[in-house]
Amino acid sequence: MSSEDLTDNSSPQNPSGKEPDFHHLVEHLTDPFIILNDLGDICFMNPAARKLLDKGLKERVEAHLESRPDKRPDSTVKMPLPSGRYIYLRIKLSPIQWMGKPSMLAALQDVTPYLSAIEEFREKISELEHQEEPATPDDKQPGGKAKTEALEQATSKIGADYNYYVERLIDPFVILNDRCKIVFMNPTAHVLLDKELKNRVEGHLANRTDDSAVSQVRFPFEDGSEVVLELELSRIEWKDKPAMFAALRDVSSYVAAFEHARDSKRSYASLLQSIPAATYLATPDEASTMLFIGPQVDGMLGYPREAWRDDKRSWRRFIHKNDRDAVLRDLARCIENGEQFSAEYRITSKSGDIVWLREEARTTTYEHDKGTYLAGVLLDITKQRRVEEGLKVGRDRLQAWAKRKTRKLESLNDRLLQELTDSKHTADQLQAEHDRLEEQAKERTEQLEKAKHYYYMLMGWDRETGVPLAEKLEDLDIGWAIPEIEGLK
Repeated sequence: MSSEDLTDNSSPQNPSGKEPDFHHLVEHLTDPFIILNDLGDICFMNPAARKLLDKGLKERVEAHLESRPDKRPDSTVKMPLPSGRYIYLRIKLSPIQWMGKPSMLAALQDVTPYLSAIEEFREKISELEHQEEPATPDDKQPGGKAKTEALEQATSKIGADYNYYVERLIDPFVILNDRCKIVFMNPTAHVLLDKELKNRVEGHLANRTDDSAVSQVRFPFEDGSEVVLELELSRIEWKDKPAMFAALRDVSSYVAAFEHARDSKRSYASLLQSIPAATYLATPDEASTMLFIGPQVDGMLGYPREAWRDDKRSWRRFIHKNDRDAVLRDLARCIENGEQFSAEYRITSKSGDIVWLREEARTTTYEHDKGTYLAGVLLDITKQRRVEEGLKVGRDRLQAWAKRKTRKLESLNDRLLQELTDSKHTADQLQAEHDRLEEQAKERTEQLEKAKHYYYMLMGWDRETGVPLAEKLEDLDIGWAIPEIEGLK
């Protein structure tokens, strides 16, 4: 199976402008690395880097990267340790996007054993070259032969010491002759390269089309596995012949983590873009500086995401003036107490329209850098608010109509009750008058009966038979009737 050159692709060592944030996937990587913000401060260290760099060394690395005279991506720096010894750090820089901002990834490599061996080798050579020439028997001619023999012996000893150091270097490397055949492998290279992989490395180097010193090559296998090697080439002299020194580094786990993070980010980004809400990550301070915000915010308010991130107070400044103080006061209280923040407020869009947002947020701490952030979500609830406002207007109108009708019915009821009361009073009066007239009629009837009785008596008629009681009026005796008539008065 052929190898695949990753040098020109978006790899961890040479990322493009759209690198994923893969902090949650690189904790297991054994290679130490750090991430620096745009101010040159270290904002993240993986476990291997935390083990390598103590506080003092961390500050020296920051100072070195800030003050380095050249801007090369690769550099090796010698730094003193508190013990009086030195550490050699090789630093490889790559631009990345971290938490939505331009940052720098610095891969670290402790090359102290390798460079210490070279330095000691050079010091011994320098000592030998500056050694005083031994005097000849006549004290006039330099002892050329004696010095040559001494130089050869010292060189042989130094070479043996150098080989001793090289054999024990942790990092694997190979040396290739001018035919791209491996003529030397240190022990760790023997562990890394089996026979098949060794042949494929030779084939790749023999057929490479570019002259770049550093490249990444993917070597797939039939069982589905693969090895990704970073090759760094240097021209050297090996046994008095031109040769190629190839430092090897197995970056399979690094590349796998990067690719997995890239795929995860794509899936996560697809998920975020599919939901009708904008997620965000901000600093939990008064400014609430946006570190990340979802693309949905563009459609919500018309402002591009860059405006939210670049203008530190823009998203709070856009809050409607009648809601701003209450929202910011509530948010500050929730951040201080570690409570859930929930609010509905108005915000002015770029077109000047009023948009209703529902915001849910809470402070959270991420394990990768122990930092505290404000993580939240913004939901456009303008339509729901308009429906609610329409319902409220309809409800208010219905309540007003009901109140008007109720008042009319109450007025009509009061009037009917008054009329009923008046009618009852009139009926009572009529009944009383009826009773009075009836009593009066009864009395008049009785009086009339008595009058008729007396009339018949006066006329001398028998009421029952109708026969006159006397022929002549003067013959009537009416003296008895006088007291009765007087009683009718």
